[in-house]
Amino acid sequence: MGQNSTEVAYGFGQMGSMLVDGTDAFYPPKGYVIVAITALDDDVAFNATNGLVSDLDVNGNSPWVTTDADAHGTGIIAATTGHNNNGNADHDTGEITLGAASTSIKKGMIVESATLCPRSLTDPFVVLSHDGTTTAQGLVIAKQSNPNVAVDHAGNVASGAAEALFILENNGGQGRGGVEMDASNTLPKGVTIYGRWTAGKLNAAKGIICYFGK
Repeated sequence: MGQNSTEVAYGFGQMGSMLVDGTDAFYPPKGYVIVAITALDDDVAFNATNGLVSDLDVNGNSPWVTTDADAHGTGIIAATTGHNNNGNADHDTGEITLGAASTSIKKGMIVESATLCPRSLTDPFVVLSHDGTTTAQGLVIAKQSNPNVAVDHAGNVASGAAEALFILENNGGQGRGGVEMDASNTLPKGVTIYGRWTAGKLNAAKGIICYFGK
């Protein structure tokens, strides 16, 4: 099929679409994903398990709303915490003790927390080093403006009061604060949602149209 714009093809269904009005699982054709879903009835909801199966990024996270995980929820490592033992000398410049280590934490990723690394849009804290296994003083932070030099924390957090720590992609890949979709999150008639999904299943028999893209 000849086309000049994927925007037109995706937006107007030129790459294919299907009607779903039951509770069986549905799938796009091989080599395609579902890029948009329009509700034909009120109170359209997706099944709690495999209701919307998102295409995943290189870290296994969902960039699009899904029923199987939070999208843009906690970053690349789920629900970890951090502290610097209230600034005591056992923590050198920029060292943070993690609640859990992760091989997904890479140099240059953004680090955010309420006290240690407050959110900044202009010069965020970033990962200077982490070996993927060490938790005690296991993460060292820098600033994006000087990513190779350790900097101290914006504030201090005691070991018994460790705060939520978010490790985020530095290229727009992951945000934070999103939650997992469930059956209470319903779509009204006429609403279209956009993303990249590889499968789906409705919670109850309602009408939707799914549009395909590459």
